[in-house]
Amino acid sequence: MGFSFTGIFTNTKDKTVIEAAKQRWPFCIIYSVHLPFDGIAIYREPEMIDGTYVQSYNEKDRIENELQEFSSQFPDISFIHLRTDCHGGDCTYDGFACRHGKIIIDNRGKGPEKIITHIETEKLREVLKVLDVYSIHFEPFVRGFFDNQEMIIYPKKHFPEPVTVIRKKPWWNFWT
Repeated sequence: MGFSFTGIFTNTKDKTVIEAAKQRWPFCIIYSVHLPFDGIAIYREPEMIDGTYVQSYNEKDRIENELQEFSSQFPDISFIHLRTDCHGGDCTYDGFACRHGKIIIDNRGKGPEKIITHIETEKLREVLKVLDVYSIHFEPFVRGFFDNQEMIIYPKKHFPEPVTVIRKKPWWNFWT
């Protein structure tokens, strides 16, 4: 079984960042991340319904294409965009880091045609350093990581309610 992820990470939980992300990308989910940094993940969940893969792909591309401009609204906050695809132990990583509307590291499309583990790991490590993550083991890329994290949901603008946090159930507790 494989694992794929496309999304954004930042090491802040600033409410203005979260609200701006929800407005810009309403099709995304925002999760709290506690390891290896305290921040958030913003991503489009993989589509599991036939006929909607093109929409999912387009929305994932939109996140990537709009992140640089989005970061210009928050000059003191770094953002990274990562794509990973792991199958049978072989993983590829593409990503970039930006801050204040400028790309500071761009590892998209770098590397040889063939998957070479140490090159892929180094591409990931270089981007993660922007968030002060120096481990080669990145916890959010472990299958099931987001099953145990808090999903942050903001109510629609016309409701002046506080933020609601929902903890997702692990997949094996679907009957409860």
